[in-house]
Amino acid sequence: SWRDQFLYQLILDRFSDDNENQRELFDHTNPAKFQVKDKADWMAAGTKFVGGTLRGIKSKLDYLQRLGVTTLWINPPWQQRSELEAYHSDRIQEFLDVDPNFGTRQDLRDLIDAAHDRRMYVILDVIYNQSADNWFNRDEVIASLARVYQYWIALSDCDGLRIDSLKHISPEDSRKFCTAIGEYAQSIGKENFLLTGEMTSGSMASAYIDIIGRNLTAVLDIVQAPNELTGFARGLVHPKQF
Repeated sequence: SWRDQFLYQLILDRFSDDNENQRELFDHTNPAKFQVKDKADWMAAGTKFVGGTLRGIKSKLDYLQRLGVTTLWINPPWQQRSELEAYHSDRIQEFLDVDPNFGTRQDLRDLIDAAHDRRMYVILDVIYNQSADNWFNRDEVIASLARVYQYWIALSDCDGLRIDSLKHISPEDSRKFCTAIGEYAQSIGKENFLLTGEMTSGSMASAYIDIIGRNLTAVLDIVQAPNELTGFARGLVHPKQF
């Protein structure tokens, strides 16, 4: 059951390059030594690729497993248009290849195989809304995107997809996409493939789930639920409301 999984979300470019042993460890007794000397350069570095790779994630699987993580949720590894997209990853240049800054398609498969060897699962972030904003024939776009991500499911052996910005897509279009993905996953033996979509309010979920049926496994409420949780922790929201 996906309810039993402990998910760990990471930004591929910002997690690990597997070269940590070549750099000096942070010294908590002398933090001034590591203080940023040029704030402007430090801020500018945040708009460029930092150096995290798929191999870097693979090198940390034992560490992540010791934390209790059972599922990795990785942001899109597809090839980006520029360094400025390294963090947001919402503008894809090449749908059928891994960004060379992150590694190769084989690196992605090796990572997921290594995770599976540890009985860990891997969910990939997919871009849906931004990929189709300016395309004319929506049905053709949905069918094309579905084929793209069917390709990645087959190549990578991933265990689920998290659909970005589902809140901006009509329930009808989402149903078509999720149905195509769900049916394909089942056809290759992935009967419990996770499909979750980003919402801004739990109140939106029922409309999507009613129309999509069981094709959407879950919704990710990124506004209402976190606010209620914060209020609950501060004693401002009744526990039953959360």
